[in-house]
Amino acid sequence: MIQRHDLYQLAENYPVTIQLYDQLLAKQEQAADFRELILEMPKAERLEAFRSKFSTIIPLISRTELASYLGVSREYLRRLF
Repeated sequence: MIQRHDLYQLAENYPVTIQLYDQLLAKQEQAADFRELILEMPKAERLEAFRSKFSTIIPLISRTELASYLGVSREYLRRLF
């Protein structure tokens, strides 16, 4: 774990790190909010919502990972494709 003094020194020497941290944190919060929204949707709507936001990712991830993210079984997801 980083010590407080070291963190302050890092921020002083490289002020852009604080901006980067804030941007990464904001993106993480957006992703968590989107996942929560997806999981509140009916199962039939989850894949379409995911496709609308992350269409370029679908060919890069396994069906198992996608099913897990969407909170559905692999069999249910297979029927949707």
